[in-house]
Amino acid sequence: MNARKKQILLLSVIGAVMGIAIWLIMLLANNPKALSDGSHSSGIVILNVILSAVFGALCMGGAVVYDIEEWSILRATFTHFVIVFASFNIVGLSLKWFSFGSIEYWIIHAVMIAAYILIWLIQYLVFKRKVKELNRELKNWKSIQNREK
Repeated sequence: MNARKKQILLLSVIGAVMGIAIWLIMLLANNPKALSDGSHSSGIVILNVILSAVFGALCMGGAVVYDIEEWSILRATFTHFVIVFASFNIVGLSLKWFSFGSIEYWIIHAVMIAAYILIWLIQYLVFKRKVKELNRELKNWKSIQNREK
């Protein structure tokens, strides 16, 4: 198995565990006795666990797009956004986290879009600083090479 596939697998497993943990925290925050009071059937709980794990795995596993060197930051961010946005809508609507077109639906999606704009901006600024630093080091290296000649 090559390094990228191993990275996707590792990130996906971490994401699945995080997805389940976040679901469980949210469930218990809303109703501390939710798992013991009989208000949730085992089938519903299992479906929630599976879909929360899938969502987490897609979010984390999809982050490898940022490691594709040929891609711009914008392309990587947009690709990851599409992965997260599509999976969030499928899982969220399936589990009735929100209903399509409701005010919650639009607020959640506006927050997601704003978050991705912020992610892109942060990534852009980080990479811009790294490029400046590399260019400075290259300039220093070239000046050292010229002095040695």
